[in-house]
Amino acid sequence: MHANNERVGVIHFLDGTSLTFQFPPQAGPAAEVGTTLERALASRSVAVEMEGSLFIIPVTSIKSIQITPAPDPLPDTVIRSATLFGRA
Repeated sequence: MHANNERVGVIHFLDGTSLTFQFPPQAGPAAEVGTTLERALASRSVAVEMEGSLFIIPVTSIKSIQITPAPDPLPDTVIRSATLFGRA
């Protein structure tokens, strides 16, 4: 696990670049994580406050988003306990 329970986020962009950032567990009850993820996925942008600046990234430029460790609990629509064995 990362220091102080920190999370790591990586946004992979369609142009092949990525943005990696570290953040603390977010405030709010754990039960709200699924709802928050569903709202984020339905949004037209991803917003990240980082180092005093607000980054607003349109989802049309995002290939994928990785968050480590995975938040808990996860929405029911998430495939769990998968194993990565190859990349296309």
